[in-house]
Amino acid sequence: MKIKQFGRSRKEHRVMLALAMLQAMYNGSDTFAEEELKENMYWQYFCGFEYVRQDVDVSEATIRRFRGILGEGDYNEILKELLRIGVKVGALKKKDLESAIIDTTVQIKNVKHPHDGLLMEKARKEVVNLCRKVGIELNEFVCALCKAKNTIL
Repeated sequence: MKIKQFGRSRKEHRVMLALAMLQAMYNGSDTFAEEELKENMYWQYFCGFEYVRQDVDVSEATIRRFRGILGEGDYNEILKELLRIGVKVGALKKKDLESAIIDTTVQIKNVKHPHDGLLMEKARKEVVNLCRKVGIELNEFVCALCKAKNTIL
């Protein structure tokens, strides 16, 4: 029985495993790992690319799917093997593996930092409100801008 494969082919396991290790080592998000792989030649070399490539097509969705396919059990097996090899080559000592420090710092995502556009919009709203309080007529452009942004002044 022949099975047809539909869709895009999967990425090489070497690339995805190395990327997962780098992502864990740098405590990076899927987006961070995707960007670093595209821009960092050392990451590309570690992931098995012989030459620097500009067209690396690993997306954050691909990384997420790979993590789901691999599962927690397989990640633990990979970690055990990495630790075993680390002890074997002398990069780690067995004593180092007796205890661990666990950092439970929560990282906040989607924080809205003030930037020029937001600060200018806030200042514009305050100026418009002050003009209306004092009774200064505003031109149609400013009012249209407020309506376009669904701003109630």
